Amino acid sequence: MGQITEVTRIIGGILTPAIMVSCCGLLLLSLQNKYGRIIDRIRQFNTEKRTLLAKEVMTDIDKTRLESIKRQLEILVKRGRYQKNATLCLYIGVIFFVVTSIGIALGFKISAIPMFAILTFGLGMLLVLFGAIFAALEIRISYRTTLLEIQIEERLTKS
Repeated sequence: MGQITEVTRIIGGILTPAIMVSCCGLLLLSLQNKYGRIIDRIRQFNTEKRTLLAKEVMTDIDKTRLESIKRQLEILVKRGRYQKNATLCLYIGVIFFVVTSIGIALGFKISAIPMFAILTFGLGMLLVLFGAIFAALEIRISYRTTLLEIQIEERLTKS
């Protein structure tokens, strides 16, 4: 009975970081999708900006649109940076959780490993926290971008 209890304890210890890996994986799906959309939007704006700048004569609407694109690009680049940071934090967190699982598995035979596993798990959790903070900052900025688009659209329709 003692061996079964020990095996159950080992498996339980190894599974805890694995659950965090799964959690991070779900978050990463969302973050990477949003990051890709931000990058695509930056590329679209750059293409539109080049098209406007290539015109020999720009109308007032073209000038307003160019100003809008420049302002939105600044915000999108900042959003992209936050998304990139959030994504990287979660990926590195996954690495720490995997290392934690390995450390726990080895820790039942090597006495120095448990402290290492606690440290790597804690660092992984800290990285998840930072990733969540970066994602929250990006969401805050994305709302401002939407408000900016609405303001510019209102100016264009009044012209």
